[in-house]
Amino acid sequence: MKVSILVGGPRGSKSSRVVRSKYHVRSCSRLVFVACLLLACTILGRSGYLEAQTQQQQTQTQQAQAQQPSNPNQTNSPDIPTPDAAQNPAPEANDIPVVKTSVNVTDSISASSPANISVFTNETLQTDPGVSLDDQLRIIPGFSLLRRTSGVVASATIQGLALRGLGLAGPSRALVLWDGVPLNDPFGGWINWVRVAPENVGEVDVTRGATTSVFGDLAMTGAVSIFSRPEAKNLIDVSQEGGTQGTVQSHATYSWLGSNLGFSIDGRGFITDGYYVVPEALRGPIDGRAFDRFAAGAPRLDWFEGENRLFFKADVLAQRRNIGTMFDQESTTLGEFSGHYSREMKHDTFSMVGYYEHEDWTANYSEILDDRKVIKLADLQYAPSNAGGGAAFWQHFQQHWQVTGGGDVEYVTGFSHDYSPFTNITTVRGGDLLEHGLFAQADYRVGPVQFFGGIRYEFTDAQHNITAPNGGITYARGIFRLRGSLNRSFRVPTLNELYRPYRQGNIEVLANPLLVPETMNGGEVGFDLRGKTRSLSVTGFRNSISNFIEQPNIAETPQQITRKRENVGDGINEGVEVSAQQHWRSWLGSVGYLYADTRLTSGPLAGLWVPEVPRHQGSAQLTYLHNGSMLSGALLAQSRVFDDQNNQFVDPGYAVLQFAGSQHLWRQLSASFNMQNALDRYYVVEYTPVVNKGQPRIISVGLRWNGKVD
Repeated sequence: MKVSILVGGPRGSKSSRVVRSKYHVRSCSRLVFVACLLLACTILGRSGYLEAQTQQQQTQTQQAQAQQPSNPNQTNSPDIPTPDAAQNPAPEANDIPVVKTSVNVTDSISASSPANISVFTNETLQTDPGVSLDDQLRIIPGFSLLRRTSGVVASATIQGLALRGLGLAGPSRALVLWDGVPLNDPFGGWINWVRVAPENVGEVDVTRGATTSVFGDLAMTGAVSIFSRPEAKNLIDVSQEGGTQGTVQSHATYSWLGSNLGFSIDGRGFITDGYYVVPEALRGPIDGRAFDRFAAGAPRLDWFEGENRLFFKADVLAQRRNIGTMFDQESTTLGEFSGHYSREMKHDTFSMVGYYEHEDWTANYSEILDDRKVIKLADLQYAPSNAGGGAAFWQHFQQHWQVTGGGDVEYVTGFSHDYSPFTNITTVRGGDLLEHGLFAQADYRVGPVQFFGGIRYEFTDAQHNITAPNGGITYARGIFRLRGSLNRSFRVPTLNELYRPYRQGNIEVLANPLLVPETMNGGEVGFDLRGKTRSLSVTGFRNSISNFIEQPNIAETPQQITRKRENVGDGINEGVEVSAQQHWRSWLGSVGYLYADTRLTSGPLAGLWVPEVPRHQGSAQLTYLHNGSMLSGALLAQSRVFDDQNNQFVDPGYAVLQFAGSQHLWRQLSASFNMQNALDRYYVVEYTPVVNKGQPRIISVGLRWNGKVD
């Protein structure tokens, strides 16, 4: 996951990657890095094309609305329940977003692009329990991290995201954007989900499939766009929660909005004693609770005048977690500064973006012996990294067509310092990644038919530069919409995959500096039926992957399994996803299902299933909303998965029940209730090679004040 300075919104705007050794880059990396910093400061922010496209498509949507009346009761997405529009009063003038940072998915993307998109508003997120967004978004079948473990206690290195069961890895095979800036870790590609407070999220748009060229590296399986709540006049949002497992969570937001200036600051803290990840029957004296402690904050400043828009944003995180033994721990500290300038004219938009991020990541890994009675500290890792980048793009739009073009650059440098207590030797591995790219995207509408096309050229290195075209078509008539697309996408290996080895229990995974980019050729076809109170979406897809990166076993003993990251060959990913929603009076119901068949077709693992991909996933949710009361129940289910690339270990299928509720008490004060794994079901999440289990029943209650002050 490299620097994501995209013009289109994804981290995939990169185009050229050069990998150098530590010693080679010492002399030139500083010059390149300073240049990136100057570029970042000049263009004021890092963003992806989705943000840019949002601004343009919002304008296009406004033009379309002038010709065609909108339906205020139309549901946003078939995947999740949406509160009745009648319960949401119209915003005041000062509540209008200062900067249009989100594509109007409801009115534009989902109605006119060949992608299957789910839209979550702030209200719908409250119907899903969980500390972080990854817990809440699991309601979407196919939204999967590497393991079934909650991001609250899982190692950061296994929190990569994939959609549609393409195949999971520590690094993401999906792009995640927060206000246009990639959340994907620049060194490792994983996601620090706790950076984003769900209470401060205005909308989340989940786009399946690589249906646009502006989503480059990392967006092989799609993109998740997270947009903060816009500033409002003197808004205060404060909440306090407590629950089982010694869980305490605090959150506070203050927002101010003037005539041409807006400011907001958001902060949260979380503490939990956690739980044992090893079942009691297998537990030894060396096992401890997996727990988490973190604090995060994000101040933001917006300025707008006439056609000009500008925002600056900072983001900080300090986190420490225990992975489940006496010695295995991780800590993360990071700071990021980003900004975005845009000028919106009658038929054109010009945008410049940039960002800079510094991160320090440390971890302790152990060797476990004698039936979990003896533990030895095996490795101490320290991996500092820096990232910076920039992009510029231009958009022109007319009543029936629009075109976008631009370029971007990204630079990441990072080194893994591994200290061995046995030899007292520190080994340093690492380098830098420099990428840049060019892209163009356009669409044209003829009556009920709309055509899409685009291309990206990515400079990765002398041998592996990538051309990624895409094309699509939609046909819309009344409540019916037919869509289809063909595309090519890719993912460049991260510095973490190239240089950092790691341990997980008694599994050791080796790095591989010879990895080459993954590429994927795919297509999908589907239809949507959207009425006033109900909706249905069906999509079939098929993807062919080349140079699939996995971790096959290269050595096995009773005490240790050794794996190595390899381009193991080609693979196939095909399936179908179905989602439906029904709204009647104060009730909202939704169901979702994904069938995914993902397997390797060539190489040493040919014929084997890709690990951590269930062939069947499903969810069902029922929500009651009436007069300040909300109660929601959801059932999540998955079939069995293979835990390893050699298909030796099987994690059985499972189903969990969860609840969320809230009750308005007085003025802006409300009470909340959340219960995860309500039936306290036991389910397996991984083998290390000892079985690890998922989270037990967790109950929390809290109070929240959310409203304006005079």
